[in-house]
Amino acid sequence: MAIEILQSLDNSGDVLVERVPRDGSGDIAYGAQVVVRESQEAIFYRDGKALDRFAPGRHTVTSANIPLLRGLLKLPFGGETPFKVEVYFVNKKVFTDLKWGTPQPVAFRDAEFGIVRLRAHGIYSLRITDSGLFVNKYVGTGNLKRVGELEDFLRGIIVSKTFDFLGEQVKSLLDLPALYEEFAIALKAKLTEEIAAYGVELVDFTVGAITAPPEVEKAMDERAKMGAIGDMGRYTRFKTAEAIGDAAKQPGGGGMAGMGAGLGAGMAIGGQMADAMTGGKAKAAPEKLIVCGKCGHENPAGNKFCGKCGVALRPVCPECGAELTPGYKFCGKCGKEIKPS
Repeated sequence: MAIEILQSLDNSGDVLVERVPRDGSGDIAYGAQVVVRESQEAIFYRDGKALDRFAPGRHTVTSANIPLLRGLLKLPFGGETPFKVEVYFVNKKVFTDLKWGTPQPVAFRDAEFGIVRLRAHGIYSLRITDSGLFVNKYVGTGNLKRVGELEDFLRGIIVSKTFDFLGEQVKSLLDLPALYEEFAIALKAKLTEEIAAYGVELVDFTVGAITAPPEVEKAMDERAKMGAIGDMGRYTRFKTAEAIGDAAKQPGGGGMAGMGAGLGAGMAIGGQMADAMTGGKAKAAPEKLIVCGKCGHENPAGNKFCGKCGVALRPVCPECGAELTPGYKFCGKCGKEIKPS
């Protein structure tokens, strides 16, 4: 019996393409009605080749409405006998809230942490823009395609392109949080070009998160804390003062009694941390110098005689015996003029 009404009723809202009839080619009656709903497009196929397309509305199958079918109509019998074709109803609405993500962690070479295994996920929306291309390259001879199947197909493409792009544009995970929006926009452009070959348009695309293993996230947190601390010496002094204040608030003498040991240990640890932050090189205090009163040469503090002219660096006043200071011309005690020897 020939089919007289051709239509696709999608009560679930997730059908991408439905073929009528489901199996083989159908006998379509001359004068049959083709009902195409909003957001749908119908394509007639025969022997694997597309013939005509119908936009939303009600259409009557006649040679006048479908010129390419004219040769299929059996004119010797009055042009009223059935003919065999398949009709694909393609849903061209925007499918939203589709999920993508990594089924398994993917290795990423990080400039700070080495090889890290990452997971990524997000959401996107799409629509079919070229029905013929989509049927030919994705649907094939299938009779029903749902959006979940397309999600599975696209997941591999999205994950692959995500990590290719991540490797090209991002050096370290420490830089990633500030780049999510720019990253998603650039990645969307790359993916749009990739899936356009199937007649599909990527309407929206977002990166929900790119996550590292717990131990790497902990290291990232610690690195961020160290960056926030900045001057380790000032931080150590602050924490020491804070500990003193907390100990003083303890009831009785227990807090102050134990404070000495805790303070000493804290200062020692603080010193070690500060030393580590400066590469283990502590700055020595500037050495005291003695200026020769005769020639002006600067001598180390322990010298008794000038290393340049040999004069005694700590001579005494010949009048009163008082020790003379470096650079003397008069005795500081009795005022006698001292002539250079």
